[in-house]
Amino acid sequence: MKRKIKLLSVLALLLMAVTQGAWAAPTLSQDGSGNYTISSPDDWTTFCSDVSGGETYSGKTVVLTKDISVTTKCGTVSGSEQQKAFSGTFDGGGHTITANITDTDNQGTALFAYINGATIKNLTVAGSVSGTQHVAAIVGFSNGTGNVIENCKATASVSCNNTHMGGILGHGKASDIAIRGCVFSGLMTGATTAKGALFGWGDNGGTKTVSDCLYVMASGQDTASLDLAKMSGGSVTMSNCYKTTDAGSYGAPAYTSAPDGEVSKPVTVNATTYYMPFNVGGVKSNYMYTGSPITIAPTVTYSGEALTVGTDYTVSTDPATVQALGDYTLTVTGQGDTYSGTKTIQFSVVDNIPLTSDMTTLADLVYVVNEDVTISSRIQISGDVKLILGEGTTLTALKGIELSEGNSLTIEGPGALTINVNDDWKSGIGADRVGTLVINGGTINVTGGFHCAGIGGDGNNTSGGSITINGGVVNATGGGYAAGIGGGLATLGSGNRSHCGDIVINGGQVTATGMNGAAGIGPELMALTTAAR
Repeated sequence: MKRKIKLLSVLALLLMAVTQGAWAAPTLSQDGSGNYTISSPDDWTTFCSDVSGGETYSGKTVVLTKDISVTTKCGTVSGSEQQKAFSGTFDGGGHTITANITDTDNQGTALFAYINGATIKNLTVAGSVSGTQHVAAIVGFSNGTGNVIENCKATASVSCNNTHMGGILGHGKASDIAIRGCVFSGLMTGATTAKGALFGWGDNGGTKTVSDCLYVMASGQDTASLDLAKMSGGSVTMSNCYKTTDAGSYGAPAYTSAPDGEVSKPVTVNATTYYMPFNVGGVKSNYMYTGSPITIAPTVTYSGEALTVGTDYTVSTDPATVQALGDYTLTVTGQGDTYSGTKTIQFSVVDNIPLTSDMTTLADLVYVVNEDVTISSRIQISGDVKLILGEGTTLTALKGIELSEGNSLTIEGPGALTINVNDDWKSGIGADRVGTLVINGGTINVTGGFHCAGIGGDGNNTSGGSITINGGVVNATGGGYAAGIGGGLATLGSGNRSHCGDIVINGGQVTATGMNGAAGIGPELMALTTAAR
């Protein structure tokens, strides 16, 4: 008898375990591909009950097969604590869920209250959502990594009786979250601060990106504290996002008619067509005359993707051949049913550019000093630059010249260049990682800032670059404890190294003075201590 009782007890325990396992498993129907399907409000209620019961749907796909209306949110948030998350893939299949959801007792009210490692895609959310804080149409809270919301639209109104609300996402916490190809056109009411039309609020930590999205501002929208995204710390990377309002710092204008002077793509939202211009770049304002034809090949992108010349757009120039000195017009024209409009860009072919006091970046050209010029900002060298100092002229660069690794500067005479940097940690000509400098002539009088070389490295510089003097008169003086030509100061005991780089003097008259015991030409004061080279 005792054996029978024991056997029955074991069977009961096994039955209980199997039953409990069944309760934790998804109870939705599956299609032929093994995806779980939702085709009715009852299915949605079952789905939400599964998630609240601890079924995350991780690694599983749920597909919406019909338009439905719901009053229940998926995922559990109690107060401000996120408890039960959806972690699978929800594919709306292009269908619409009309929500009528209200929860003013808990934060993160949305169609999906809480996701963790989930993907929500191809879904439209209509209706209304009302909550207390971190409220949104589609997702309330996201946590963890791998969260994606893509190709979704939200026309639902969003109401928040406290602060912080979003159109697509309420609170991204410190999670990784990507919002791609989404549109929000609902009315947001109630919150007095921190309204993010796409991204409501985010904490420091994790990678947050919003790309290829559109915000269509609803009639009557209060724009106080409104932006496309709000962050309490860290940052969100936003690209190719558009908006029909001037509010906020993120996003480019979306137009209700094709804008003049732009190539754009039309997108229809709520029966209204909006036009989003695409980016045309890679065309310089000036090209150097070479005597041979110059190929102008602009980069044309929309939504972060490069478009194809000849298929998506055409390019022409007037005159057709870019070769002779003069002014030219480049025209980009959209093609097909997808892209429309034209954009024109003016550029010139020149033999040199007269240097003026408002030029703070010199890029890939020959610049000539035809009269005395004073530039009060630090001059940035970009690409391969030649600077010709005209006879009887002086260029005074009050903040010096930033010549960093990967860029080159060639200086020709017979005029003068004067630099006396008063800023700490900036060399006269150079950078932390020095580029390539060639001096062929002129009178160069340069003094570096405190701890920095006259010509060469900033304080604690990590690469000395290449400095070649072929002619001219060069007087270079280092700031305190730095070389005249070579390395900036490496802090004693820090383990840093002062790098003086390759210094070659082929000719000219060169005077280099190091300060406070630093070398005239070479490393700085702490060379022996820090193993400088």
